[in-house]
Amino acid sequence: MIRIIKIDVGQSEIAFLAEQMGESSGIWLKDIAPLSVVTIFTQNTEYVFSVIDPDKGEVEITSNGTTITHPHFAQIIGSTFGGSVIRVKWIGIDMCLEVMVYDEANRIITTSSIRRITIFELPPDIIPKPRPIHIPHNLRPWFN
Repeated sequence: MIRIIKIDVGQSEIAFLAEQMGESSGIWLKDIAPLSVVTIFTQNTEYVFSVIDPDKGEVEITSNGTTITHPHFAQIIGSTFGGSVIRVKWIGIDMCLEVMVYDEANRIITTSSIRRITIFELPPDIIPKPRPIHIPHNLRPWFN
């Protein structure tokens, strides 16, 4: 079964949640399965990324805007309200996402405020499992 998660909270609900729970609505990167496709809708742009390693924040990202015009390897840093404080590896509604994009300039971009998050996850039983690699004895490092 394929799981689709949508996080879409209106402005008044965000204020209520922040007051009640002490945090904005969103999702931790570690809670997104590898190979999931995440779409972030901001005020200005739609970003789409495929999660490579959620623990390290590694993704392949693209957008329909002018900042990222074709797929790049990137790392999700976290979310911010625009100041110097970053909630590391958090994707938060009504917050700006900070992403390290590994392109020719190796730059950090900050998105406009996130309005909606959609996550498309594959079921665990169809995700390919890593296979052990056999390394011939003469090619192994000397310390093995």
